[in-house]
Amino acid sequence: MLKNLDIFSVISNNLEPKVGRILISEPLLIDDIFARSVILIAGMENKSAFGFILNNPSNKNLHELIEGVNIENIPVYIGGPVERDVLFCIHSIDYLPDSIPIADGIFLSGNFDNIKTLINRGIINSSNARFFIGNSGWAPKQLHEEINFNYWLVSETTREFVFSDSKNQWERALDFVDKRYEIWKNFPLNPELN
Repeated sequence: MLKNLDIFSVISNNLEPKVGRILISEPLLIDDIFARSVILIAGMENKSAFGFILNNPSNKNLHELIEGVNIENIPVYIGGPVERDVLFCIHSIDYLPDSIPIADGIFLSGNFDNIKTLINRGIINSSNARFFIGNSGWAPKQLHEEINFNYWLVSETTREFVFSDSKNQWERALDFVDKRYEIWKNFPLNPELN
């Protein structure tokens, strides 16, 4: 008999969502785009927020979407359901003009002509940059409500994690939070099929 039936509930770690932190979806969230997602919070203003799903690769590479990019192995990720016609970039190049700091060693966008030049020179690649179609956005107070409804865990992260392989990134994100969430790694993606 199970003694602890709330093993899949989120217990607040008292971390507030803020730019540079990640959101880790709870395992029972089966919405297609947010299932097992890890979202980097890239901006917050007036209690609204936006970020990018780090672990949702599309079937496209950057050279297929942007003319003048000559490197073929830079994947594009689906950042979320908002602004699906806009390309976003996060990177770790601290000298790129017009970049916005997100966290230690993580920057948003910058001058895209410079980004293309650095890609074609081999300076920007998939180990220090990630490109997204769209973003994940929350209206004022919406993200706090979702956290209160236990949809998300808030966690610190590292530059290395943000730019790491997206495979199993949700499971690896759980290593940043309390050990009580270890069991989530073993939970089936769709429990109704078991």
